[in-house]
Amino acid sequence: MKIKRNIFLLFFLIVFAIHLYPINYSNISKNWYKNEMAKLILELSEIAKNRNNSFEIHVQNGIFLLDSEKEIENKYLNIVSSFTHEVENMSFFSNTGIKNKMNSVKKKNIDINLIGYGKKREFVNKLIKFTKSRDYGLYISKNFKLNHFPDKKIENRIKINNIKSFLYLINPEKYSKLENFMDNVIKSEYKLVFMDPFFKSKIINRNYIKKMKQNDIKIIAYMSIGEAENYRYYWKNEWNSNSPHWIIKHNENWPGGFFVKYWNPIWKKILREYLDKIISAGFDGVIFDVVDSYEYF
Repeated sequence: MKIKRNIFLLFFLIVFAIHLYPINYSNISKNWYKNEMAKLILELSEIAKNRNNSFEIHVQNGIFLLDSEKEIENKYLNIVSSFTHEVENMSFFSNTGIKNKMNSVKKKNIDINLIGYGKKREFVNKLIKFTKSRDYGLYISKNFKLNHFPDKKIENRIKINNIKSFLYLINPEKYSKLENFMDNVIKSEYKLVFMDPFFKSKIINRNYIKKMKQNDIKIIAYMSIGEAENYRYYWKNEWNSNSPHWIIKHNENWPGGFFVKYWNPIWKKILREYLDKIISAGFDGVIFDVVDSYEYF
């Protein structure tokens, strides 16, 4: 019996050490990282669905995860309500692999929503035409901050072309009061809204979410799972000078974002707690972002 206890203790210490201390991942294939991200999405989705079976899962830039293992890929497709993809220029669609992935997704009756960045007439015209031909949803933003309502002229063109439109406003920095921001969202008449679940570091009150639902608005909470953000409630001051090993480095393309080992159990615990706050606030679903952080490794 003592020997069995010692073996169990040794096994526990090995597993604990593997999870807690840095490992050289340089020899691991790119597919491993993709699989781990897909599995993370599945894990978080299962938690959400157990709390609320109608809770929706949306994934941003997540179509590339369809290169995961077949079993994982099938499960992944079964839980996703929509894929949202960012587009800076039309060359994005010239990639045959991307086209094939999008076609396979549409055959599964999964929505595809595009976020176009830019205001040049030629780009906007081509994107509207392409989106209409594919029956995708479309939102066009003039910048990457996603801190404003769309240009009315462009939005009217989207509506005239009978393209499904949505609001993707995850950075309400221009608003000093939450009620003003929420009232403007309701007045905008969008029926699908992606937004940050926090306003000035506090989770949005359930009553505001309820009011939006009373106006037939489906409200989806933004959640980064591939990066830690130093402006979130979970960030500890000491991490600014001495970050834990699972936080790798600052993302130079996104102020305040830090690449993480997203398969690490400590990070997963943070994500579970974050997701719990979203579900408890009454959001209709979540959109997982930075799922392409596997490209860093």
